[in-house]
Amino acid sequence: MKQKEIYNKPVYYFAYGMLTDPEIMPNVEMIGVGILNNFKFEIFTYANVIESNSNKVLGTLWAIDSRKLAELDQIEGYPYLYNRKTVNVVVDGKKYSSQVYTMTDATRKQMMGRSPSKQYINSIINGYRHAGIPIAQLKNGLEEI
Repeated sequence: MKQKEIYNKPVYYFAYGMLTDPEIMPNVEMIGVGILNNFKFEIFTYANVIESNSNKVLGTLWAIDSRKLAELDQIEGYPYLYNRKTVNVVVDGKKYSSQVYTMTDATRKQMMGRSPSKQYINSIINGYRHAGIPIAQLKNGLEEI
């Protein structure tokens, strides 16, 4: 494989919070609504997913390039606010090896119990509506604050 082909190979990224909003993710291909099994959605100041058996999180799966991934690392405060890990996400029965951001333990402890801004919630709602993700996931997370 040529160096350019390796560089252009898509990276799959699973979003479950504000980055589900296509207005924040312009010029990026959405693969579809993805399912992240054995994780639970939670929200404090920002959205997060934590490992949790028998739970699932819905979100958007995006095909991005390495430059966009570097941009997302900055947006998500990687590696200080959020870690990035490789997980399997299922879209229409097909499994994709994908990147997902999860809060660091220190960030999660600091954010716990704090409510997100209205603007942040509106970005998530816009993303969920655009993708067809039920708003119930967000509402359930907000009720647990």
